[in-house]
Amino acid sequence: MLNYNLNNPTPFIKQYIFKNNHIINKFADLLFSDPTTTSSSPFNSLPPLTQKLIFELSLYKLENGSDFYL
Repeated sequence: MLNYNLNNPTPFIKQYIFKNNHIINKFADLLFSDPTTTSSSPFNSLPPLTQKLIFELSLYKLENGSDFYL
């Protein structure tokens, strides 16, 4: 089972975040500034796991402050 919790992710998720953190951070920031981000072609062309982590990071930022980055 994959743990998407950003405080304690599974080793696979941790490695995936390490490889894709720039994309995840970029789109998480865009979600706050542009409500059409999720309907854009660049966002929709991302792998589902990346999209899931973008939403997880956005939720984490809403709960814990927007100055958190992976």
